[in-house]
Amino acid sequence: MLEKRPPGPIISRPTLFEQAFRKPALLMLPSTFSAWPAATQVVSGSGATIVAEDEVNLSTGTTHASTAGRRRAAMLPHTATVNFGINWGKKLILSFFVQWTGATATNLTMRFLLTQSTAIENLAAHGLGWQTNGANMNLVTYGANGSLATVSAATNILITDRAHILIVHDPTTSVRMYINGVLVATQSTAGDIPSTQPNVDYQWFASIARSGGADVGDEALNVEALVPWQES
Repeated sequence: MLEKRPPGPIISRPTLFEQAFRKPALLMLPSTFSAWPAATQVVSGSGATIVAEDEVNLSTGTTHASTAGRRRAAMLPHTATVNFGINWGKKLILSFFVQWTGATATNLTMRFLLTQSTAIENLAAHGLGWQTNGANMNLVTYGANGSLATVSAATNILITDRAHILIVHDPTTSVRMYINGVLVATQSTAGDIPSTQPNVDYQWFASIARSGGADVGDEALNVEALVPWQES
């Protein structure tokens, strides 16, 4: 026989978003998710891009050593005279979706980075993001240690599956990556967490690159619904 409980409020566990947003107050950064049509295209070989208001599709084409990317200026780093901007001294949350379409992930690297670079490449200065090694997904960061730091999510991106990526940057403490609501990677080494505030532009940079090997089928990455928040 079930025990009868006294009346009272039903208390539910906080969702992932509620946990991330509980402290402190966060502000949505200036509209980026609807700005892909104005983003700069960066391609080589048979690479190509297609954009819509809130998404970008990047494809390598069938030729090996081909790349495709779109980059959009995020905003200048936060200063006393700028109300919105990337400020590594504040909590930062990035939410977006990725979807891979292709046949093989051999020699393939897919990226979505908050970076200072305007080229399709690994992080080479303060920044963070999502990056694959073949089909394996990784959290990547660059901090005061002065080199790219990679934490494997031990999770492969699956062909045609749409995955939600959430990256949470807590200054000096950690950078965490969640895939479909599950914590899969944590960077807790202080020197690998972005912290320095250089006076340069940052880029939202989505890209796909295939290096070496023989010509194979087209590989494509779709990135959509980017929404960034920064601590107020």
